[in-house]
Amino acid sequence: LICMRSIGVDIGTFSVKIAEIESSSKYARLVSYQEFPLSPDPNRDKRIEIIDIMRQVSQNWDISDTHVVMAIPQKNISLRRRAFPFRERHKILKSLAFELEDDIPFSQDDAVFEAKITSFKGSQAYVLALACPKERVQDRISLAQDCGLDLNTLSMEGAAVSSLIEYWQNPAPEEAATDSLTPDQYKADVWLSIGHENTLFNLFHNGQLIFTRSIDFGGKQIAEAIASQFHIHYLEALKELQRKAFVLLNNEGATADQIKFSDTIRHAIEPLMQEVKLSLIEVKTDLRFEVKELHLLGGVSQIRNL
Repeated sequence: LICMRSIGVDIGTFSVKIAEIESSSKYARLVSYQEFPLSPDPNRDKRIEIIDIMRQVSQNWDISDTHVVMAIPQKNISLRRRAFPFRERHKILKSLAFELEDDIPFSQDDAVFEAKITSFKGSQAYVLALACPKERVQDRISLAQDCGLDLNTLSMEGAAVSSLIEYWQNPAPEEAATDSLTPDQYKADVWLSIGHENTLFNLFHNGQLIFTRSIDFGGKQIAEAIASQFHIHYLEALKELQRKAFVLLNNEGATADQIKFSDTIRHAIEPLMQEVKLSLIEVKTDLRFEVKELHLLGGVSQIRNL
């Protein structure tokens, strides 16, 4: 078997995560996983910190034999679900700029376009149509170069979560040509990945990513609420959040401080819940999917009883 080694680099606002995968035509195996926390000090230059981490770690890699994968933050990508009257990928790519002309908040000339085919139905293709400003793409490429990496694949952040769910090595599925779908065919799941500053809302139908969006909310906002409520430094609040955060299911037997701590977290996540509810409404009205299950991912999902 011919084996290939891939390095996935996830650069967040809280940490840098690096996963090494060994794969062949028959298997894929996680070889190693490392996480390097970034300084929460706002005065530190995060880019320099990231470059320093990556240059030290990559010294152990044989770059000539390694496929390096990075992603652009989801908040920097404009995404729409579209149906095209043809199935050929090259035709879809040629049509993207025209199809997204009225939907993207930046000039077509300054954008890079990409498409992910999610399913086929007769002669039609259902597609996630993506647009990203060229400057965002160039920034990620420049960062990789500064880190001493030869970047092979640049993806979107939402694809990292989808690779856990999708049979990504299989071709896009064929849908029934009839319009008389049963209720089961509208069922979908949401995977909510709550990070330090942003949350990913990923919608899956039959194991395929149908829709993704970034919500401007994360553990940082909860830590800020704890710091404000208990009059402690933000860094101390962050430690409390990581160490013992919880939401009480009922207040019976709890102390006044425990109730106050739980209520602080409960109120802090209300903006996230509002955005999730709005996204669920959008999924139901615009995409016609009924969400049956919602799964939590990310460090913040470890808050007890969240």
